[in-house]
Amino acid sequence: MVRLSYWTLIIWILSGSYAFSADFGPVKKAFEAQGEWQKGIVLDRKVIFTNKNRAASKIMFEVPQEGDYQLYVYVYHNWRKYSPFIFFEAKDAKGAVHKGYMFLEHCWYLGSEDKGRWLIHSPSAEPFWHLSRGRLFLRFWVQGMSSMWSDREVEMEDIVAIENFFLAPVITKNGNPVSLELIDPEFGSGSCNAVSYSPGYAAGLIEAPAFSCSSHSDVEVPFSGSYVGVISMHTQNPYKAEVSFSSNDFKNQVTIGQDTRRPFWESKVFGPVFLKAGKYDLGFKNVSVKSWVPSEILVDYVILIPFIRNTNRACR
Repeated sequence: MVRLSYWTLIIWILSGSYAFSADFGPVKKAFEAQGEWQKGIVLDRKVIFTNKNRAASKIMFEVPQEGDYQLYVYVYHNWRKYSPFIFFEAKDAKGAVHKGYMFLEHCWYLGSEDKGRWLIHSPSAEPFWHLSRGRLFLRFWVQGMSSMWSDREVEMEDIVAIENFFLAPVITKNGNPVSLELIDPEFGSGSCNAVSYSPGYAAGLIEAPAFSCSSHSDVEVPFSGSYVGVISMHTQNPYKAEVSFSSNDFKNQVTIGQDTRRPFWESKVFGPVFLKAGKYDLGFKNVSVKSWVPSEILVDYVILIPFIRNTNRACR
C-alpha cells in the first residue's frame, strides 16, 4: 500500500470534513470495553490493561456493509523475556464466528531503562474476515508464551495494554487490497524534531515546538474516494498551527487550534473526506502566538481508513 504523509490528513480535516469522537465507526476506544481487563492510564494514554493470563473482555462494532475487513490493535507491552499472545473471537450479525491471534516480539532491542513499546498489529490478515452488516461482538484475551515460536504457556511477565481498535474495510484497487494505512510522522522532513523512540512515551513521534516549527512532505493519494483519518496528538497547552496543501495548480492554507488543556494522548477521528488521487506537497507550521502559553505539539501516528457509509440504521 502507498504510504501517505500524516499532513495529508490534517488538510483533509480542515477542508470540509467532520469531527467525531474516537468511538466512531471503524475506530473504538479500548477504554469502552467491558470485562476483566482493567481501565487506567499508561504513559499518558487512557487504556485497558491486564497482567492475568486468559483475562477476557469484549467490545462491540457496527459493521456498515457486508464485506472483507481487517482488525488492527494499538497495543503496548514491556516484556523482555517472553512474548504476549492476544487471541480474538468475533461474532457477526448473522452468527458467523471469526478467529485470529497476534503475537508480539519481546523488547530485547530496548535499553534496560526504556519503558517498552507501543505498536500496531493485526490478527486478521489474508484471508480477511468477511463480515455481515450489523453488530459485531469482539472478545479478546491474552496468554504469555515462552517465545514467538513456541506454544509453551508461561505466566504473564508484565502488563499488556490496548489503547484503540480499528476495524478497517478492505477495498481492492488495481488488484491490491487497501485497508488501514499507518503513517509514522517521524520519517517526515523539516524543522520539527523527529524522535525515533521517546523513552517517556514508548513510541516514535515528532515534536513541534511553539513558534515556527515546520514540516513538509511529498504525498500521493492512492485512489479517489472517501476516507476517515485518525491523528494521535498530545498537547499540554492551547495551540495554533498552519497547514498548507499544494500541487501545481492548487494551494490552500488553514489554521487549526485548541483552546483547552489536554493531559492525555487523544486519537482524533476526522472524516469522511473525499479526495482525488494525485501527488501533493503538504506543509505544517506551529504558529502559537506569544500571548499564549508556549505549546509543544506531539504527534505519534496518523491512520487512514477507507470510508464505507453505514446503511444499517437499525444499529444506530
